Amino acid sequence: MGNKFFTLLLLLIIISLKLSAEDTEEQMEKLFSSEDETYISTELQQRLEYLQKHKLDINKADYNELAELPWLSPQDVDAILLYRKTHSITSMKKLQEAGISEDIIQNLQPYISYLQSTPVHFISRQRMQYKEDTGYDSPLKFYQRYQAKWRNFSLYFLSQKDEGEKDWLDYWSATLYIMELGFVKNFAAGNYRLSFGQGILFAPKLALSKGGNATHQPLKHYRDVKPYTSTNEVYSLFGFAGDFSFYDMHIIPFYSNYALDGIIENGCIKSIDITGFHRSDSGQDKKDAIREKLYGAHISYGDQNRFGVTAYRDVYNHPFCDSTKKQFQDLYSADYYLNYRNITLFGEGAYANGKRAFVTGVLWQQGMLENIILYRDYEKDFPTFHGNPFHAGGDFDNEKGLYYGITLRPFERSRLDVYFDVFRFPEESTYGSLPIYGFDSFVQFDQKWKTSRMRFTYHHKQTERWRSFDEVSKLYQVKRNTCRLDFIQKINDKLEFKFRGEFTYHHYANTEKYDAGILLYQEMKYFITPKLKNYVRVCQYHTGDIILYMYENDLDGIMLNSQFKGDGVFGYILLKYDIGSHFSIQAKYAEKIWKEKQIKHSRQIKFQIETSF
Repeated sequence: MGNKFFTLLLLLIIISLKLSAEDTEEQMEKLFSSEDETYISTELQQRLEYLQKHKLDINKADYNELAELPWLSPQDVDAILLYRKTHSITSMKKLQEAGISEDIIQNLQPYISYLQSTPVHFISRQRMQYKEDTGYDSPLKFYQRYQAKWRNFSLYFLSQKDEGEKDWLDYWSATLYIMELGFVKNFAAGNYRLSFGQGILFAPKLALSKGGNATHQPLKHYRDVKPYTSTNEVYSLFGFAGDFSFYDMHIIPFYSNYALDGIIENGCIKSIDITGFHRSDSGQDKKDAIREKLYGAHISYGDQNRFGVTAYRDVYNHPFCDSTKKQFQDLYSADYYLNYRNITLFGEGAYANGKRAFVTGVLWQQGMLENIILYRDYEKDFPTFHGNPFHAGGDFDNEKGLYYGITLRPFERSRLDVYFDVFRFPEESTYGSLPIYGFDSFVQFDQKWKTSRMRFTYHHKQTERWRSFDEVSKLYQVKRNTCRLDFIQKINDKLEFKFRGEFTYHHYANTEKYDAGILLYQEMKYFITPKLKNYVRVCQYHTGDIILYMYENDLDGIMLNSQFKGDGVFGYILLKYDIGSHFSIQAKYAEKIWKEKQIKHSRQIKFQIETSF
């Protein structure tokens, strides 16, 4: 019955609806195409989704707001600000006059406006998700988010109940946020997050280090203080923080007292739970068992060119069972960000618990070519809980590495992104000696024509994974290679088709073990109007013991990479409909049939309502 229902829905959608050109989902997939295991909404994704509906005024945006757009280099931001001193930017042509390339402007178009937009006063989003065969008494997942804005003041409230949880307000956060009020550049009270320098002490934990933008993604540049609007329950701060500016001097005091989930055993902290699930009695026992208090300040001088220092004390209400983690700790850092003509120098160094960490790099632009070199050195057991600088993955301590990235536009409407990252883990880990080095290389080439687009991606990554072969479990060095081809054909203003073919194989060092997988999918986008969008995708896959990942279009606010293992078929239908300018609804139906040792079946339904006044 389920298969017949899915097939019927698929045929009805194909017959009745329509689609469009390159959209936000396609741009996001390009940026995140090398981060295979990404499955949570990132801060960048949230920002771009917001700007798609509430566009950034290109004539009013400050340096930090422009620098958050991933396609603009520091030199591009400087060029826009310089041009604005004597001109108003009223069109794409004016942006070209400012020195921004046509390719970059095309990427920016969905997110910027040339006239000041009407302030958003109220936004709400409610989401419900049902997944078959969850095994929980309460299978619904429920999410709601509200934002009220009046002049310089914004109020945020967010809550989420995961499947299996009985409390409908199992997690919630709330923030009062103030911007540009006299000498107060911004101020947050409630749940917030911090980001300073290159992110060693503080940075969004849901930000990605590497991806399809080889030269801009490694460079950290976020607004210092922002409301915390993620559903990840772990990495929020709770208290207050503010940026008080006096000419070019910025002083940011901050205080946080936040409860964390974890296990207390014999009076000490055995572990901090980052899942956020409270589905059982043991999960409830973990909830808010640990309290972290921190306070400090960040002081910086400058805007486009900036020097800064950070100092803060971090205190937990119990000691850690692991002696390498400290109950009381003082952390310090110094950072810099300097632009000179076509060169940007950036870096940060930090010290905590007798451990050091630093990252430094240079980005330079020459015509259609951009280059970045970045070196990092993080000592083992350096505290990593609130930091997220450039790194290879996981916790960033115990890592040294050199990254080199290139972005080149060799032909009209083409773009080539290449990076090489060589890294090593100098000291032993929990599992014993790690490989002496790791290696990550990535090539992505995009070519656009009038009615079609093509993207080729090759990704090689050498990592370490815990595996069991012939009843022997140990840490193996795994070489993963992925070749991917995407071809997109625009039939007309309403209809677009996409095809992907992907081949991935693993080689496990010191064994004769090889695994390979193939993934194919076809997608149709069919738009009745710019406000009514429909996505239909059917995917086929065949794997051995490896897992394949596929970026999946989803409801606004969700970033999802589906995971596939075995042999199977997967498909979904997604409908997004903006009813007028103040109300939108979104619905998604997904179904998967696959075989590992036996045939399995699952289906999922999601529904979301969003209002804006």
